[in-house]
Amino acid sequence: MTKRPLQAHGPRKRAGPATEIDAQSYSAFVGDLKTKIAEASIVLVYQRITK
Repeated sequence: MTKRPLQAHGPRKRAGPATEIDAQSYSAFVGDLKTKIAEASIVLVYQRITK
């Protein structure tokens, strides 16, 4: 099996400066994310039990 030659890529684009996020918005985002993860975990466990 032959290896493909590496391709030259252009310069990487740098991300712009990070924006400030207020604590309340961040807290709401994290809380929502935790809820979604917990719900997905419950679905996966239920699917394994009912197989």
